[in-house]
Amino acid sequence: TVDPRAAKQCADEYHSLYERVAEEHPGILPPQARTEEYTKRIVESYPFHPRLLDTAKDRLGALADFQRSRGVLRLFARIIRDVWERREDTDLITAAEIDFSSNRIKSDLLQRLNKDQFEAAVSADVIAHAGELDNGKRGVHTRVASALMLESLAGTSHAGLTPDDLTLAVIRPDEAGQEPTEALDHLIGNCWHIYPMDGGAGYQFRVEPNVRKQIEERRNRILVADAEARVQAEAQQYFQGGGFKVRNWPEHANAVPDAPHFQIVLCDSESRAKSVVAHADDRDPTAPIKRRFINTVVALAPTEAAYRATVQRAQSLMAAEELEREYRTGDSGA
Repeated sequence: TVDPRAAKQCADEYHSLYERVAEEHPGILPPQARTEEYTKRIVESYPFHPRLLDTAKDRLGALADFQRSRGVLRLFARIIRDVWERREDTDLITAAEIDFSSNRIKSDLLQRLNKDQFEAAVSADVIAHAGELDNGKRGVHTRVASALMLESLAGTSHAGLTPDDLTLAVIRPDEAGQEPTEALDHLIGNCWHIYPMDGGAGYQFRVEPNVRKQIEERRNRILVADAEARVQAEAQQYFQGGGFKVRNWPEHANAVPDAPHFQIVLCDSESRAKSVVAHADDRDPTAPIKRRFINTVVALAPTEAAYRATVQRAQSLMAAEELEREYRTGDSGA
């Protein structure tokens, strides 16, 4: 049974949400979301979001292996059970509530529909990458990835979500409005199976891995020493010029002259930078020689975490450049 008062209260709350978001962020929602007709649809489809019903009817219903009414009933019953067991305090069940880590859901949406080929995308992106972005919790990244995966299961070139439809499918009353599209941007930057839809209007999951996956696989073959050299070369280029002398990556303090003229020293660690500024020679750590002109030397160094992260990004960049050279021409290049 459905409590009609709860349905009406929820519909009014979502109508207010859509009105507010459309006013504050024009174009972020489909125009029909603000209409009275759509509010009535929420009442009629409660506790499910109308967008989820549309997906079940138009996307999943078009699949030969989806048993229309029986398939919808079984799927929605399992979604309700999962939400109940997770004790989620949700006003309206949307595609974002579909838990692809649930064996029951995967059985219905992957095995029954013969979509097992999406298993890699579900594991790597909907569960792993989105989970990492949500710091292990079921947050907005996981919700967005779940909605996008459900919409993509049809496997056609137009099976996906545009940013406005994604917002409609995922947004909650306690959110400002831009959270779903911002989460999508983060997923695009991390996931291995997200592609732009044909025409560039939206995004979809595909079975085949995208170029980011290829970069990740190849990155580990780039030597750390080569990536460090790339990072250091970029830093040197940035600090070139000006009315000062740049000293690059000294191993010991004596590589930086103890002289009365301004010098900038690029170091690969904070400890080395502090020693270069304080000492004229630190080759013997038991008897370092103090620097006389300490006010003429500025040493710059990254934190250890920042340096490691930058070296990893350099490895990814160098892997991407290798791929670009290999696939510069022909169909594979396109």
